[in-house]
Amino acid sequence: MNAIVVVDKKWGIGKNNDLLFKLPEDMKYFRQKTLNKIVVMGSNTLKSFPDGKPLKNRTNAVLFPGGEKRDDCIVADSLEELRQVLTSFPEDDIFIIGGAMMYKTMLPFCKRVYVTKVDADGQARLDAFGESCEKTRRRVRVGVCGLFQSVAAKILTKRMFRRSAAEINLERRLSK
Repeated sequence: MNAIVVVDKKWGIGKNNDLLFKLPEDMKYFRQKTLNKIVVMGSNTLKSFPDGKPLKNRTNAVLFPGGEKRDDCIVADSLEELRQVLTSFPEDDIFIIGGAMMYKTMLPFCKRVYVTKVDADGQARLDAFGESCEKTRRRVRVGVCGLFQSVAAKILTKRMFRRSAAEINLERRLSK
């Protein structure tokens, strides 16, 4: 399983159920990574999309307790149901895309985390992603995958964290 996220320099991920930054280069990167894959999100993330519609050309799985079942995405009523649904897909094709609670819950199960870190303060209400990393006892050790300039923000850095199966299993045991 993977996670993909944009964070500000304080590791914040969002504000008022919206992205902190509008970055065309990063949206292209997100599309490239998630196209024809399974994207997993909480209900607020789905509601934040235009007209509350799921992302095109992807299988959208949404944790939405008490939410209506829909034809355009998979709606799971519980975390247990969501985990069961995800077992029917190849693990490497699954991407956690938000929001804060989904990252907090699912990061212990992710082998890879694709992070775009923006060297700017997005005024996030809390550093949800950084908090999730800390809660799962993850130290942020990164390898830079690429670098590009943006008019909207100072510098963006593409980074990917890799973890072994042993690290994931240890974190699962520690989080129980």
